[in-house]
Amino acid sequence: MNNGREQAADFFPASRFRSTYYRPDVIDRVIKTLDEKEAFRMANVDAGRTPKAEASVIEKLPPVVSITAPADETQVSATALKLRYSARSREPLTRLKVLVDGRPVSI
Repeated sequence: MNNGREQAADFFPASRFRSTYYRPDVIDRVIKTLDEKEAFRMANVDAGRTPKAEASVIEKLPPVVSITAPADETQVSATALKLRYSARSREPLTRLKVLVDGRPVSI
């Protein structure tokens, strides 16, 4: 997600949006009906889904969490570490998962 010229872009894996945008049932019906709105309506009825107002991708972005302390490239030898972080999100954070070298650690 582009954040403008002065900030680095945010990257999210496509899997974060699968539950919203992966709709092969809609694609099948678009091919049959050649009508996108009717295809969504039919697919939602068949799946028992309640139609929702369209939301932009920006409204569905996951939170972005940045570690503010310790600073980048700080070497730490202690077994316990105090982290400070900031979060940018439209919704409150409900959980935080911390990984060290790709492995989960307790917080």
